[in-house]
Amino acid sequence: MRARSSTTLPPELPARGTMVDQFQELDPAAFRSALAQFPSGVTIMTTRSEAGTLHGFTASSFAALSLDPPLILACLDRGADCFPVFMAAKHFVVNIVTDAHADLALKFATKGENKFADGNFELDEAGNPLLPDAAAVISCELEQAVPGGDHVILIGRVRDARTGAGKPVTWYRGGFLPLGERAA
Repeated sequence: MRARSSTTLPPELPARGTMVDQFQELDPAAFRSALAQFPSGVTIMTTRSEAGTLHGFTASSFAALSLDPPLILACLDRGADCFPVFMAAKHFVVNIVTDAHADLALKFATKGENKFADGNFELDEAGNPLLPDAAAVISCELEQAVPGGDHVILIGRVRDARTGAGKPVTWYRGGFLPLGERAA
């Protein structure tokens, strides 16, 4: 597919403002329901505060951003308890979870939990927690934090990437779906 070089909209696209007007009265439940139709990977993002306390959250909004330089992105809710820690962090880890981590991912998606109590975490060279049995572990340096509505988009420069033996799990229609299984 060839990219268009013109900045004008093709005639088949609606005029500016048309879609915005339609979305101003968007039902939040309908939006969440629509998003649930898109299977996504599941990650546990971790870091360590300057005081040495471990912090983390579950993110399904994660993607590769660039190969050169190697960049990833993940979205963090501004209301998350760990938000200020991740904004101040120099490094963080992306743990791509397997089906064996489903309960742990749910715990990391919950506020106020002692999230690291039951996990089998190890520390990387920078002292950040990682899951050694994750499908993949990606260690990053925080490159940039970009505002995005009620979230912030963390852009990480990849410093190390390792793969494990387990298969990643997906999040679909409000539940975990291991790869290779059929959705109901």
